[in-house]
Amino acid sequence: MKFLRTPLFLSLACLVLGWGVYAGSQPPKPRSQKAPQSVFSAGRAMLILQELYAGLPPHVSGSAENALLRDRIISVFDGSGYAAEIQRRFHCKPDFSRCSPVENILAVHHSAAGENAILVTAHYDSSWAGPGVADDGAGVAAILEIARLAKLQPEFANDLMFLITDGEEQGLIGADAFVAHHEWFSRVRAVINLEARGVSGASVMFETGDNNRGVIRMLAKNLDHPVANSLAYEVYRRMPNDTDFTVYKAQGLPGVNFAFTGSAASYHSSMDDLERLDRGSLQHHGENAWSMLLALDERDLDRLPSSEDAAYIDLFGQRLLHYPLSSAMGLALVLGILALVAIRRAFHRQVVFRQVLWVVLSVLLMALAFPLAGWLLSWPMGRWVDSHPLEHPFPWLGRTVLLLAAVWIVCGVLRFIASRSSTGSVMTACWGVFALLAMGLALYLPVASYLAVLPLLGFVLGIALDGFRWKESPRLVFAALFGFLAALYIGLYFFFQLDVVLNFNHSQIKVIPLLLPAIAALPLLAGYYESRESRNGFLLLLMLLILTVTAGQHLVPAYTLQTPRDMSLMYRQDSGQVSGWLVLESLMGEPDAGFADKQGFKPVLLDAANGEKRIFLARETAPLDLPEIRQIGRIETAAEIADESRGYILELEIPADVRQLALRFPPGAGLLRALVKGQLAFDSNLQTHRSWPNQGVVINHPPPGRTRFEFEFAGKVPVEMTLTARFDLPAAVLEPYLQDWPGNAKPAYLGPRALKSWKFTFGEDLQETATRKVAPQANTR
Repeated sequence: MKFLRTPLFLSLACLVLGWGVYAGSQPPKPRSQKAPQSVFSAGRAMLILQELYAGLPPHVSGSAENALLRDRIISVFDGSGYAAEIQRRFHCKPDFSRCSPVENILAVHHSAAGENAILVTAHYDSSWAGPGVADDGAGVAAILEIARLAKLQPEFANDLMFLITDGEEQGLIGADAFVAHHEWFSRVRAVINLEARGVSGASVMFETGDNNRGVIRMLAKNLDHPVANSLAYEVYRRMPNDTDFTVYKAQGLPGVNFAFTGSAASYHSSMDDLERLDRGSLQHHGENAWSMLLALDERDLDRLPSSEDAAYIDLFGQRLLHYPLSSAMGLALVLGILALVAIRRAFHRQVVFRQVLWVVLSVLLMALAFPLAGWLLSWPMGRWVDSHPLEHPFPWLGRTVLLLAAVWIVCGVLRFIASRSSTGSVMTACWGVFALLAMGLALYLPVASYLAVLPLLGFVLGIALDGFRWKESPRLVFAALFGFLAALYIGLYFFFQLDVVLNFNHSQIKVIPLLLPAIAALPLLAGYYESRESRNGFLLLLMLLILTVTAGQHLVPAYTLQTPRDMSLMYRQDSGQVSGWLVLESLMGEPDAGFADKQGFKPVLLDAANGEKRIFLARETAPLDLPEIRQIGRIETAAEIADESRGYILELEIPADVRQLALRFPPGAGLLRALVKGQLAFDSNLQTHRSWPNQGVVINHPPPGRTRFEFEFAGKVPVEMTLTARFDLPAAVLEPYLQDWPGNAKPAYLGPRALKSWKFTFGEDLQETATRKVAPQANTR
């Protein structure tokens, strides 16, 4: 049994368990188009995708390209026997300060009862830069294949409502229009939403609603490959990210939100195409949605929400472990007490209070050393290196560095405590920390209580095995080993999962999950180190290895053809200026310095989208002949709304070439409300979206012709508005640069575009007579 406590065995356990954790985070193998007709097939869904996206460029809501995709989707629905309909309207979402024309596609598989409905939804509009095959064509194709499967099944207990929304990328506008204005919404009782934030990886259930215990139990029972954890959901809900599911969740609907997130460098870029979509991700997406749809149909949807939430985490992508939050404190107390009582009985003569305090102090110092080491390593691995903030093309070097750094810290702590504390004192201190952590999480963050509860559960299960071998084996060796393995699983699970949102420039955060197995390893290794002389040579060798692998991180390319940097050309011009600027843009990093220098781009201070000044790589150029936006008449004073507010009306003639219109006011302008074509588009009383820091409104593909805008301001001082119109960037501007364009750089996010800006001032004559009052009308629900 001594072998179980050796560094060699624990290293082998780390390798085996690490492989299992990584494999469990991968999607299942895709089924071919020859799979039985009654099961979801990625092969058949790929045929749908190829039919939908053949030759299709980026297709933002309101564009002709999006209308082409709309017609193709309807054709597939027709081929499966559905009579799809279109919900058309110009719609504004004031909490996002966004407006857009939207065309939602709806199809229903009717049940005999026809009272309640399950909504299965994805969006079909893309970002500006790419065709959006993964985001969210994969979700659309999965739904179309599921709609075909539904026709082969016996009668359903509920209507199956398939909704392909428009305008998601512009601010969830299509989903909001469906909720606010479509009569079918009143029958929806549960929602399954399909999304993507990359082009590969497992389909993760990353979001659900409140009182989700019933939904989580269904997920655990019915999904073959569940990948989900409640801590990730808790983090996600605190971030400024949204999908269409946000709209339904705000209405109190239960449901699940699935997305795959691998290969983030392709997200919202020209690389999001048919070639790069992982077929396994599509298979996992469809299997999850179809399984949950069947499970929901078996339930009484009116009684679906539970009375509480659940803590949950998947086990190697095969099982979903879960328990109600109300039991978190009870589990922490029972498991913690059992662990400490067992340690006391096994080491009653070896536990010295002063030694326990030394070990606890060492654990606290180790908890500080981990993020400090990660922070120091983040400089050579991510801050001095130009790389994508979410993905490195060769991540295993960086991962190895952080793992070695964790081992180095553990060895240093062991060298300090092994000669000063008995094994019993080390075990008491370390598992006492887990007990306190479990109780603290149960009290303040119960959705994450399993971070300590599962290692304690492993320890307690090991106690039973130790009881059978009490005389033959070292005391509590199986308890310590099982507890370590459970902590190792948790640590590696979140170590890999943080790749979804962080690159090595934030290694101080990425390394924190490894602290759990590090603490659990101390009792196993303490006894081993007690009987051996500590050697400075090993720590020195380990440090040299860390430095060598860190240096190797600089020898591999930060960008490749498969993981490119985002880089686009943007033209900008202020109306009335004799010249414009051509800007080399990278929103998630820096443009290629060699290309910029060769093409004559220099640092220039220009206005950013939020109205602040920023340094851009730009070059002055002759102005383009872009259409003018014509003001109709004067800015009209609407009326004094109150003693300290004033309203204005602005009418503009918008040409058909405008792809997007942004009306921005400085942060201190005091804008209270804004209406576009009579719809409320901005309201200061609503919580505006965190990614939109300015006061103002963005209109996607504004209807050409005469458009009326109404504004209400607090105060009576002149206010300047910047109006910026987006146009297509002419090919003649792009062509001279495409010849030398780096192969590892692709347009992403906002993509190539031409911008032209105008200035308008409200309230120049503050003595003018009020003529009528602004009467804003909120969207009706």
